[in-house]
Amino acid sequence: MNGNELTSEIRNLKVMGARTQTGSGWASATHKLIALDKETLQPVSVDWMYEDEPTPRFTGPVFTDTRPNVRLLANSDVYRLGDVINISNFGGSGSALAAIKNDGTVEAWGMLTNGGTSPVNARNHDVRAIYGGMDSSAAVNANGQVFTWSVDDGNPLPDNVATLNDIVDIKVAQYWDDNGNYTYLALRANNQVVQWTDGVSHNDFPEDIAERKDFIAIQTTEYAFAGITQNGHVITWGDAAYGGELPVHLREVNDVVTLYSNVGAFVALRASGSIFSWGSTGYGAVIPDDIASLTDIVSLHCTSSTFIALRQNGSVVFWGQDYSLVELPEEIASLTNIIDVQGAANSSYAFLTSEGKVYCWGSATDFAKKMPADLSDVVSLSAGWGAFAALRRDGSVVAWGHPGEGGNTTPVANELYDIRAIYACGYRFCALRNDDRLFEWGEEARTDITKMPADLQGNVTYSFVK
Repeated sequence: MNGNELTSEIRNLKVMGARTQTGSGWASATHKLIALDKETLQPVSVDWMYEDEPTPRFTGPVFTDTRPNVRLLANSDVYRLGDVINISNFGGSGSALAAIKNDGTVEAWGMLTNGGTSPVNARNHDVRAIYGGMDSSAAVNANGQVFTWSVDDGNPLPDNVATLNDIVDIKVAQYWDDNGNYTYLALRANNQVVQWTDGVSHNDFPEDIAERKDFIAIQTTEYAFAGITQNGHVITWGDAAYGGELPVHLREVNDVVTLYSNVGAFVALRASGSIFSWGSTGYGAVIPDDIASLTDIVSLHCTSSTFIALRQNGSVVFWGQDYSLVELPEEIASLTNIIDVQGAANSSYAFLTSEGKVYCWGSATDFAKKMPADLSDVVSLSAGWGAFAALRRDGSVVAWGHPGEGGNTTPVANELYDIRAIYACGYRFCALRNDDRLFEWGEEARTDITKMPADLQGNVTYSFVK
């Protein structure tokens, strides 16, 4: 084979889809990315590898992003130039967004009472992750140091937190009120956890939990905390009614791999593909027997009070309590090609199939702005609190649901082309275009919020291969 023949076989790759956003357990959403041939826009199989790992994690067209704070590489023998996807450079609280600029600093905007002002902190450099809560946000830089900003920036970090330089994950628990109550839970590289508050809420960190050095993952509901230990056990603390007390018969389980949560209940996914739950019965802590007996569950997705489990065969099952989510429609229950589920906190789910078709169920279908019946060629879904946004393979965007919460793209419709990813906070969406320009819609018309900083334009990158 001569050089010209070799060159002719090399094709260009295009990856699309938001990186996973991190932070408040029940409001976080794991995202999937898709690899497309840049010319045909058809899905293609590639090797997916995080920058700091020696071998690929997965080979295929669709990738589940579990380490959003690390750059992601995608390539193959045919797509040798591949694509290099930046870290998850968006985060936010209930009604504010924050972005990591290419220079490593964070800027924020939105409602002032939700952390909608850019943090002024000496640690705001080389930022690697943003973690959002209801009205508070935190960021961790390359030195493993944390800094926060919120409704009340007058609360300095406790000394035992300010001196840390090995934080690898943060979750934020939050009261549903206007008093700025929040609690941060951080996982350290040495497998310890540390917890701190605004001085009002959740000031009940048990000493025996603080002394443990075997945590590998953490999760929160609104009032309780949980962690997975190195031997696969689950440890809990906080309000028992919201999952702070693990039932006795579950304490010897030793194969838990992932924790999920909504406002009031936890769900643990075991290595066997089975699940168990605990917490408030009003939030789905009681799993129906036919679901509890399954051994092929691959992921969980939630609204504020319900859960959807995605099975290995591409079907889904549902449980929980909600006025508009009672029984999974047969049209959705019969599907066997679902690849992604996104839940809007205000009682809705959207389902993406391997064919690029979208189904929607719940209160987001009640508004005048409904999902188009013929919506197709979708590669990525994002959910706000009462609306959804779908990214199509041609780079266009379709949104539906509550018009004041992101269901109406009219203000920026002419700019929504060549989009690579769509990120969300509670009441708005932000689209990142291939030219590094940002466009948002939702509650941006309100007069009591700060606007997107102008210097973000051109300074937030999705892909390093244009």
